[in-house]
Amino acid sequence: YAARLDLERGWRRTARRTRKVLFGGDSGGHTINWWLRRQMREVTRPFFLFVNYLECHWSYAPPGKFEKRMGGPRFSYLEGLNYRARTADAVGPWEAIARADDRTLDVYSTLYDGELANVDSHLATLLDILERANHLENGRSVVMVTSDHGEHLGEHGLADHHASLDDLLLRVPFVTWGPGVIPNTTKHG
Repeated sequence: YAARLDLERGWRRTARRTRKVLFGGDSGGHTINWWLRRQMREVTRPFFLFVNYLECHWSYAPPGKFEKRMGGPRFSYLEGLNYRARTADAVGPWEAIARADDRTLDVYSTLYDGELANVDSHLATLLDILERANHLENGRSVVMVTSDHGEHLGEHGLADHHASLDDLLLRVPFVTWGPGVIPNTTKHG
């Protein structure tokens, strides 16, 4: 078991958080993958690995490259700095979304999509770590990827992931890969 806050202390945590406020940045998935890269090389027996990336939770402030990849409306640098330094850390999503105009809601949606892309990148890195440590070869592993919930970004006047059983919260990906997951339909002889 490892929590990001246990792995990242002192100047490293301060540097990551400062970068995130100034420019947008990683919420800790990089730190978790760094730790996993070291741990997985030493694992030789069967194991259960649960990784919970928190990038897609409020406050949304993805690394710039993922925000730009989404192509939606964005805050100017100063608006973004104000959002990351004041709104994101001091105001919860209910208040922020309730106060947001249509353009700001669209920006929040772009930021959220950027966080989704950031998590996709972390997941790709995690799969690479497992593959390089030979945990995915010869059908020895079952990999499952899912999400705990979606998010409301002003739809139906709602925010975050509470007070609703809307499809936006419930319809999440669930992907499974591994031996026996898809039956072998090849006929022999």
